[in-house]
Amino acid sequence: MLTYAARLTRGMCVTIEEWPYVVVYSECVKYGKGPVFVHVELRDAVSDITRKIRLHPMKRLEGRKLVTKWMHYLQSNDDNHVFSDRTTGDQADVPGDLLGGDAQWLEKDAPWKLVYLDGELFAAVPLLRG
Repeated sequence: MLTYAARLTRGMCVTIEEWPYVVVYSECVKYGKGPVFVHVELRDAVSDITRKIRLHPMKRLEGRKLVTKWMHYLQSNDDNHVFSDRTTGDQADVPGDLLGGDAQWLEKDAPWKLVYLDGELFAAVPLLRG
C-alpha cells in the first residue's frame, strides 16, 4: 500500500531504502514563501533507534504491516532455532542465517524480539541483559 509523506500518521510502518520504520511524529511545515516539507521522526523497527528526516509531501512511501513478538529461546534443531511465546504458547522456527552473529546469545529462556513484516519473519534480535 503506497501512501504520501503528507499523510503519514503516528504508528504507521513504512519502508525507506528497504528497511522498516515506525512513524513516531509527522508534521507538515512551510517556512515563509518556501516549499512545504514534512518533518518526520522515525523509529527503526528492529533496533528502536530514532532518526529525523525531511520529505517532500508528495513523496510516495510503501506502507507495511509490522508485528513484533517477544519470545524466548527454547532449542535448536540443525540450522533452525525454536522460540516460544510464553503467554500464547505459539512457537516460531528461525533459520540460523537470519540470526547471523547474534546466534552467540542463544541461551535457554533468553528473551528475543521477533519482527514480522507483512506476515514474514524479517529479523530476530536478542534482548541483552546488562
